[in-house]
Amino acid sequence: MRFLVRLEAHVPDDLDPAALEQLNAAETARGIELRETGVIEQIWRLGLEGRRANAGVWRAPDRAALDRAIDSLPLRRYLEVVETTELLPHPVAAAER
Repeated sequence: MRFLVRLEAHVPDDLDPAALEQLNAAETARGIELRETGVIEQIWRLGLEGRRANAGVWRAPDRAALDRAIDSLPLRRYLEVVETTELLPHPVAAAER
């Protein structure tokens, strides 16, 4: 199954800079792992100035597996927006085959 996933994180301003650096490095590493294993097919940063937001196409066998993948993100505790929508085939795409 494919899902459209929108995530937005808010990291507290008072977070220790060294802790933030470690958190960002861990988030990047986990994102790369999810990309390399095919869970994240595509991902984009959203142009929302001053906000940490992204949207992507994720693949998982079911919604529970998708939730586990999102929960595995080091920034999960700071995610204020987690929107997931199952993507279904569109008749126009089917006509292209």
